[in-house]
Amino acid sequence: MTPAELEAYIHENLPITKAMDVRVADLDDRLIRLRAPLAPNINHKRTVFGGSINSLAIVCAWSVAYVILKRAGHAGEIVIRHSETKFLKPANGAFEAACRFPEGDEIGTFLHKLQRRNLAGLTLKTTVRAQEQVCAEFAGEFVAVGP
Repeated sequence: MTPAELEAYIHENLPITKAMDVRVADLDDRLIRLRAPLAPNINHKRTVFGGSINSLAIVCAWSVAYVILKRAGHAGEIVIRHSETKFLKPANGAFEAACRFPEGDEIGTFLHKLQRRNLAGLTLKTTVRAQEQVCAEFAGEFVAVGP
């Protein structure tokens, strides 16, 4: 899957991403990075709205889980079960979220459970930055449900 394909998919299936003007900046074997400008995400304090920060973090982690399934040829659905976001600093401009793919056997274990039980969970972490400073940290548990 290319960055352009992922971007088109999230804009079509997660309409908030289009309204936020989310762009897929990076997609490789290590991580996914999403970016969004300040203007469509601004709040009354002229900083990024907390809901936009949280949404970008969730979509970034969700995208990692989605790409894992697509690369494995699995047609399951991804839903979020639990999440926590720590807001550390205001975001005063364009902002980005980055989520790394799990390392080691975690992906294989996830896919094996999904194949055997049609249900598997995966915990992912996202860091949100603005102007090269961490402004939020997100951790979420995503569940894949078989077709």
